[in-house]
Amino acid sequence: MAATISLDVGRVYPSPTAREVRQPQVAALAESIKEIGLRTPITVRSVMKIINGRDQPAWEIVAGHHRYEAAIRLGWREIDAIEFDGAELDAELWEIDENLMRSELTEMERARALARRKEIYEIKHPETRQHVAGASAKHGRASDKMSFAADTAKAIGKNERTVERSVRIGERLTPEAENEAKKLGLDDHQAALLDAAKAETAGAQIEVLNRRAATRAREHGEVKDAK
Repeated sequence: MAATISLDVGRVYPSPTAREVRQPQVAALAESIKEIGLRTPITVRSVMKIINGRDQPAWEIVAGHHRYEAAIRLGWREIDAIEFDGAELDAELWEIDENLMRSELTEMERARALARRKEIYEIKHPETRQHVAGASAKHGRASDKMSFAADTAKAIGKNERTVERSVRIGERLTPEAENEAKKLGLDDHQAALLDAAKAETAGAQIEVLNRRAATRAREHGEVKDAK
């Protein structure tokens, strides 16, 4: 694993091909990071940028735009980062695929792994990002590289729809909601996790999970009474 470095946020810039940042997700991340810190550093690559009229060394975000925006919202002057290393990402991708082939993973564990796999895949193949691929196709430059969902489904033996649902959970569920799902025994309940992932804040996600848990408890109680 590459060493974590601390960077001046004033020298860190978004990628020009990044997907649009969702402000509700930034707000939820900022709330989480304020409580528990930045659990996953952003990934950056070294670039030259024109600053104050001349070329100067800087950093461009490869992965972690929402984390970066959350740090800016919190007023951070520095942010932890890992410098992009293609060889290390290949090794991590291989390890993720090995883990995803294991049947004992919970839905939450699978979702986190798939969200990270998507992040790596789009670093390696930026032309497959949804809005970039759409623009390329419109102008007759469509890549023959498979979409993330198609590539992943083939690699781990799942259908694309299952992959997409798990990624939605992994990308949107906050750490606080993940912990709550584990406490409630819902970390392997895809429908409940998907429902919670629709909410924009950690608090709202936790409320959804608690409602789901209460409903399940009532249903189990009714089944026992019927017996």
